[in-house]
Amino acid sequence: MTTTNEATPRHVTIRIDAKGRLGQLHRSEKYINTSLRFVPPPWLMRQASQTFGRFRIARVFLTLDEFWDYRDDTYHPNYRIGHNRYASDTTIHPYDRERTKPSEVHYQDYLDAVAAEADNLLLCVRRYEHEVTGGIICREKYEQVLTHAVRKNKLRHPNLRYLEALNESTNAHFGGLNAEAYYAFYRSFYRVANRVNAERLPGPAIEVGGPVTDKKRFNLVEDFLNHFRDDRDPAKRLDFVSFHDYASGDRPARVAELRKQLDRFLINAGLPLNLQTFMTEMGTHEGKDGSNSGMAAGVPALFEQVRRQHDMVAFPWLWSTQHLTDGRMTPHGMR
Repeated sequence: MTTTNEATPRHVTIRIDAKGRLGQLHRSEKYINTSLRFVPPPWLMRQASQTFGRFRIARVFLTLDEFWDYRDDTYHPNYRIGHNRYASDTTIHPYDRERTKPSEVHYQDYLDAVAAEADNLLLCVRRYEHEVTGGIICREKYEQVLTHAVRKNKLRHPNLRYLEALNESTNAHFGGLNAEAYYAFYRSFYRVANRVNAERLPGPAIEVGGPVTDKKRFNLVEDFLNHFRDDRDPAKRLDFVSFHDYASGDRPARVAELRKQLDRFLINAGLPLNLQTFMTEMGTHEGKDGSNSGMAAGVPALFEQVRRQHDMVAFPWLWSTQHLTDGRMTPHGMR
């Protein structure tokens, strides 16, 4: 504590110039990310909505191998999340099934609960990447299944607006894809979005984006945008860029550096700087404290940096950064 002999003024005059515009206010609490590894029960989504208000966008997932069984061509649209029907199958890739907690929640109940509390859904679809690249499932069949899944969910939830192509696909337990292989899947996604939109289903048209890079592999965003630039398909589309960041936990200001890099990537690819940008996963796993409580405490610092960037929003995890599994709020919840 410091002391001074100078008299402390009783009044302080502050002048605010309201004519200036600093940019759009980022309402960070209006975006949320859910998980199929730890499925949020419906009551938790209601509690989150009551706490933060209705969400603008909620990120949800669909695992195609649970939705459709490649062995007998059967669909399971209301599968019980996390129960491994491929335990004895040595042909299909294991993906991250061992990391998934078996749930008693059925898929449509999960989706219904989230959709009820959000203006828009962002659907991330993954799995079967290894089977397509390995020739077990042909590309045409993959797109047929993906189209069926997107159409079915759009009919049930007209507020399905965003379609995110795969998830951290360079990781072996997800897709194990390089930049070229990922872009082949991205082409499937924008073709599917175009097909479903042509049906003029209720709700807004579906927008599609990627490349959903993980952690420190931000350079893959540039590779993806260059592939998009070189794509000669007149029906190609890119409505948003999405990526993940778990590497800025010890230095949140790094987020500003990522924004500057992305602007450079966009310019080089001939794309507008105001293209929607979603950090669809964020946290401090790569920092000094990777615990849930540590990440929850660190997320506000990341949010402070995100809100300073133009045309960027971030999606915190519902569990671990906002609420614990018993519903108690974390430091991110400010209680």
